[in-house]
Amino acid sequence: MSELFDLAGETLSGLGSLRWLRVSGGRHPDYGYHQVPFLGWRFEDPSAEKLRRIERAVATTPTQVDWRIDTSRRNWLLAPARILGDGDNPAASPAFDDRVDSAMQDQDFCVQAWADLDAMLRTLRDLQPALKLTFTVRPGQGEPSAFDLGDITCEGESGAVGSAGHAPDQGMMIHLSVPLLLDSLRPLFTGRQKTASFVGTGTSFRLDFRLDRKGTVSVSAQGTTVGTCGLEELADAVLRPAQEFTEKVLSTLPEEDGARSDVVASLERFRASTT
Repeated sequence: MSELFDLAGETLSGLGSLRWLRVSGGRHPDYGYHQVPFLGWRFEDPSAEKLRRIERAVATTPTQVDWRIDTSRRNWLLAPARILGDGDNPAASPAFDDRVDSAMQDQDFCVQAWADLDAMLRTLRDLQPALKLTFTVRPGQGEPSAFDLGDITCEGESGAVGSAGHAPDQGMMIHLSVPLLLDSLRPLFTGRQKTASFVGTGTSFRLDFRLDRKGTVSVSAQGTTVGTCGLEELADAVLRPAQEFTEKVLSTLPEEDGARSDVVASLERFRASTT
């Protein structure tokens, strides 16, 4: 039990701070029979994006029994469908307790569901972000400057696009393009726009972003969708590599180079728009 509890805590905490966590299942400490497994938790700040990640893990994990996620109460619940009702409050007692007692008579079911829960948590822990952006500087350009060429790569569930390897070349002035990307996306987070487009400095490489009514952002290049994600995940997909780029690459530029202050200022504006 403690091993799965630790796995659940570590995995869910990776999505956001937890206020409460309960893992049920495993062998009864006194009588040794297998108990019905389910997982309950409460985030400090629940969001549609956190739920989307969990739903993705549940949907992509091969399981032996059917599972459902119940978010009808402040404590979210991942449980076998067999023990949940069909009303507005699927985990309401005493009916929920009665279904748990009934399911516990099926020890094979309990063992299978326990293995399922472990597998889903491991999938969630290892789940890659729905969108990944990478910023790189091309080598062999002499002393670093704001005009160095570099590339952007965008990877999603439908494929990957990048500025490298094209004829004619689509490399861009990367130190100027990173802050331009951050500034181009801010209107999506402030609610001013539902669409945003980015074209790198000195290149024809372009990414288009469209936000739908459900809060899902689709990312496309040349009319082909690369991937989809929520606003929270998009913010992380952009901020994380931009911060790494700032720490590792911009520090090589001369102190007086304006590109350094441009990226820092754009990062601050972008962070402010996402809170």
